[in-house]
Amino acid sequence: MGQLPIYRLEPTVRPFIKTVVDYFGPIEITVKRSREKRYGVIFTCMVTRAVHLEIVQDMTTNGFIHVFRKFGCRRGFPEEIFSDNGTNFKESEAELAENLQNMDQEEIQKYCTLKNAKWTSNPPLASHMGGAWERLIQSIKNI
Repeated sequence: MGQLPIYRLEPTVRPFIKTVVDYFGPIEITVKRSREKRYGVIFTCMVTRAVHLEIVQDMTTNGFIHVFRKFGCRRGFPEEIFSDNGTNFKESEAELAENLQNMDQEEIQKYCTLKNAKWTSNPPLASHMGGAWERLIQSIKNI
């Protein structure tokens, strides 16, 4: 077994400073009298293994940004974000970076620490690198 990455071992002040995000599903839910598909989003702390779950209507960039803002307001915005190579994550990362450049940096710094967030994606076709959070997703699906 190989060495654990340093970001998994460094103690942090609060959970979710180093966070992994991933989608799972679809999940069928009942809305009024019809069945609709929804997707789950899992946010996992890399240090404490704490889990935060959200439901999103679709796998679009806007859907992810909405869920990410909701997560950040409740748990605090992370400094490092890890994800797989999904297109919605890549577009969200680019859109967030573009919006941050157009906004007043001082006001953003007062509001949250999102300005310093570093986004890291797994290499393409390397799903084995996300084994820690994929195992949590499997546990959630079993429940």
